[in-house]
Amino acid sequence: MKEKLRKAGLFIELKRLCPAFARGGADVIGSGWGGLVIDHKDGTVSKAFLNHANPRVPAKNRKADRDYISIEAKNLELISGASLGGVLTPRLVEDPILFGHHQTPNFFGIVRMTRIKGEPLSWNDIMKTTTAEERKSHFEQAGELLARFHAHGKTIPRHKMHMPDASWATGFKTSQKFSDETNQLLVAAKEYYHKHAIPGFVHADYAGRNILRQGGKITGLLDFSFSGHMPSLLHDFRAVPQDDNMMDHFVAGYERAGGAPVDRVMTKVTEINDIAGWLDWMERREPEMYRDQWNSQHERLQEKLKGVKDALLP
Repeated sequence: MKEKLRKAGLFIELKRLCPAFARGGADVIGSGWGGLVIDHKDGTVSKAFLNHANPRVPAKNRKADRDYISIEAKNLELISGASLGGVLTPRLVEDPILFGHHQTPNFFGIVRMTRIKGEPLSWNDIMKTTTAEERKSHFEQAGELLARFHAHGKTIPRHKMHMPDASWATGFKTSQKFSDETNQLLVAAKEYYHKHAIPGFVHADYAGRNILRQGGKITGLLDFSFSGHMPSLLHDFRAVPQDDNMMDHFVAGYERAGGAPVDRVMTKVTEINDIAGWLDWMERREPEMYRDQWNSQHERLQEKLKGVKDALLP
C-alpha cells in the first residue's frame, strides 16, 4: 500500500511539473518494478522510471534509474523499423525527460513512446484457460517473434549495443558452500556454455507481460530497458515456461522463423548460468536477500544441474 501511495504521489508531481501529463486526462494504466506506465489518451504512453527506495544502496539505485532511462530510449531507436512479422514495437516520440536532481530521493525520468494495442500475454492464463491447439499457437508465435527479434539484432552494430548486467560472467562460479558434485557440474556447465553459446542482441526480459496479444495474435513487443549484447541468445529463453511440450512449440516457431537450431541442453545450461549468477550477485551486493533466498535458489540450482548431468558428464 505504501508503494502504491508513493507512486500515486509521484504521478501528481508529474502532472504538476509537466503540463502534458495534466492535459487530456492522462491516467496510470500500469506499474511495475521500474515505475509507472501512463496513458496520454493521444496514442502515446510514457514510462516513468522512479527511484527505488532501498536505503542500503541509494546511489546504486539512482544510477540504475538513469541507466534504464537512457537504455530504453536508445534501444527504442535501435529497433525502430524492425521486421517482426507484423508485430509492432513502440516508437520513441521525444527525447527522455528528467525531473529533479539525480542525487535527490524523488529523482525520476520519463520516456514517451507510441502506444500499441493489445493485452499482456500471461503464460499462466494460457496454460490454464486455452485449448491445446491455442496454446500451441501462442507458443509458436512467441518463438517466431523472438527469432525475428534476434535476426534484427544482427543488423545493429556491436558498438551501439548496451551490455546488460554481466551476472552471466560469474554464473558458473564454484563455491565452498556447494557440494563437490555441484562444483564439478558447474565447471562442466561453464565449458559447455562457452563451447556452444551463440552471442547476439537479446531482449533480456522476454516475459509474457512484455508481449501484447489481441484476438489470438501477438501484436506488440515492449520493454527494452535491459536489452543488449549477451554471449548467448538463449538467455531470452529463460522467461518462457519450461514445460517440455510448450517449449517444443516455442522452439519449433523459433527455428521455423529462421532462428539458429536450438540446443535444448544449452537452454538448461543457460538457465543454470542465470541461477548461479544471481546467487553470486546477491552474495556480493545484497547479503540480506542472499540469506533469505539461499535455500530455495540453491535447491533450484541443484535440480537444474541434475537434469543435465548425463549430458555434461558422459
